[in-house]
Amino acid sequence: MEVMENSFLNWSEKISSDSNAVNLLGITSQHLRIQRHFTPAITSMTNRIRYYTLLAYYWEYLKEEISSKDYEKIFILTCLAHHDGENKNPELKHVFNNTKFVKTWENKDNFELSSFDINGYAPNYYKRQLEILRCAWTDELRIPKFSPLNKMLADSMGDFPISFFKKKNFSKIELKEMGDKGFCICSLKNNSDEIDIMSKLFFGFFTKIDNEWVMDIEEYDKFKNGHLNISFEVNNEFYSDVENIRELNLRRRNTLFLFLKIIEKVKPDEKRDFDFRRCIWDAIYFAQNRYDHSPINFKGLEEIRRYWEFFQLNIYFVYAMEKFLDIVQKIVALNSGIEKTEILSILDEFKFYNELEDLLEVKFNSNSLISELIKVINNINHSNKTSLDSKINESFIFDNLYNATSIECKLVNILVILLLLYKRSELIEHRILNYNYHDQDDRLESLSMKAIFNFIKDNGEEINIMGFLKDLCRNIINKHLYEVARRLSIGTKNWIFLEEDNRLYFERKSYVGFGPQDNRWLRIRNLLKDLQFIEFSGNEVNLTDKGEIWLRRIE
Repeated sequence: MEVMENSFLNWSEKISSDSNAVNLLGITSQHLRIQRHFTPAITSMTNRIRYYTLLAYYWEYLKEEISSKDYEKIFILTCLAHHDGENKNPELKHVFNNTKFVKTWENKDNFELSSFDINGYAPNYYKRQLEILRCAWTDELRIPKFSPLNKMLADSMGDFPISFFKKKNFSKIELKEMGDKGFCICSLKNNSDEIDIMSKLFFGFFTKIDNEWVMDIEEYDKFKNGHLNISFEVNNEFYSDVENIRELNLRRRNTLFLFLKIIEKVKPDEKRDFDFRRCIWDAIYFAQNRYDHSPINFKGLEEIRRYWEFFQLNIYFVYAMEKFLDIVQKIVALNSGIEKTEILSILDEFKFYNELEDLLEVKFNSNSLISELIKVINNINHSNKTSLDSKINESFIFDNLYNATSIECKLVNILVILLLLYKRSELIEHRILNYNYHDQDDRLESLSMKAIFNFIKDNGEEINIMGFLKDLCRNIINKHLYEVARRLSIGTKNWIFLEEDNRLYFERKSYVGFGPQDNRWLRIRNLLKDLQFIEFSGNEVNLTDKGEIWLRRIE
């Protein structure tokens, strides 16, 4: 399909409005690695502890009897039957495919597995995680391996008749009875064995003894007596599987304790997920309570906090880059066929400089240099390092950018947050910078944080504000087009706009939305609630007695 009637760009086609658009600048993987490396066994889709146990049970007893998809179908039906088909029940909120029978549940008494299909989420999103927890995995010869940990976890679910899972047709009555016996997502809260096992696995209390992966009773006893050493080293060179797993366990353990510490000190609101995340961000980035700006002493968890502080810096950076891409997409959508070099020509420069003056209370013009802007921000804050009490800080500017409506206001806040992040990066320890920088491209066109901050450092005394934004805009456009071509070469369509004869044409039916790319904290919240470390009390998230006891043991 042609982009427009007079276009010769016939090799593309319009993207459906509901098609997935992810990492459109190709920069998230190199900037958000801490999220992956420090929360192993937790992904953006691992929302409930029961799914780990569910899959362990399948591999232990059912892998040769039925398909994993049919097994998950039975689980979904059981959960729905156990809660009378109320898919909006809070217990079922994170049960995958729980809306399959919204319109037909009341009219059906029997369910044939072959009559409906599901995505089959559980194996996709939990198989790799149980491998990290060393319950079940595939060895170098692709032979399935199962440890005593897997059997222990599987058996914690209870004893169910294998014949039930071999059936192809189920009545509501027998499904409900199966739920009563414990084969439902809600059964976890009454299953102390399952909670105990998964708590120990999540906090890394397992090891390899006599060539078998088992619970590490010795280390757990040290922990119970308050003698656990939580120090860790970020080392990518592992000489054995045991060393690798231990390092992953230590990163995750420290991160989970960090989360508990924040919950204890901040007691964030759980009603709005976005506000909840902001509380976590500010506690990590500024070591302060978002509500009253009081400082948080992380004690032995300060080491892990510093890594997550740098991760949050990356979150802000990626968000700024993608919001710049958002500006470009909206300009192109309204001006289809616009020349690449003219994207910012529609900018009202007078309004832009007025927005900058309103924010910083200092006048700027077309001759103002980037270095001058940095000095003004530092003078306003009286420090290179911001806090929640600083007049111009990253959290405040993020809010401005998130809520901005005009292109000019968005660009001002993108520019200011980039300069704040640049100055903060200078204060990050080299070993933490190197951990994230070691595979980043130094060229500006890569859009890596390393490249952009080096560009500011080397050119800030010479390049003016608008010149910097135009350079950045050009590189954002080219980076997206490069990512388009790279993905198209492997058969994936993931574009917002395309180029023909140096002109850009919008290629979607609706705008792509851009949000911050952190996707672990809400999952950690759900999982730790399942494990009874935290609870929702009124509108607050608080530590339970268990959470308090575990946190005190490492302080």
